[in-house]
Amino acid sequence: MTAATQLGLFDVPAAPVPEPPPPANASPTSQAAAAKVAPAMRGRRAQVLEYVRRCGSLGATRHEIAEGCGLLLQSICSVVRQLLDAGLLCEGRETRATPTGHQAAVLTLPPGGEGGAA
Repeated sequence: MTAATQLGLFDVPAAPVPEPPPPANASPTSQAAAAKVAPAMRGRRAQVLEYVRRCGSLGATRHEIAEGCGLLLQSICSVVRQLLDAGLLCEGRETRATPTGHQAAVLTLPPGGEGGAA
């Protein structure tokens, strides 16, 4: 039996970033809009995943991710929802206070730390 090599926090292989959702309908304008924002959405998902990965087991709230990535909270919420739906992030029972004093769920990578497979 060989000993498993333990990876350090920054040795975790990068998780694949899921594709953006399809256009809302089949209209040409909807398809064109979806194609136009696809590269930016892939970049935001990768940025959010990398930020949460750097936070390690402490995880991060949506507010912390928005601040750490330099993006608006409104932008982060839809990206986080896509990553949760794809199984690349987990929302646990732990909460932390937000700047407004409300409790927010802490997001972490799924067990294994690789962000799952998409």
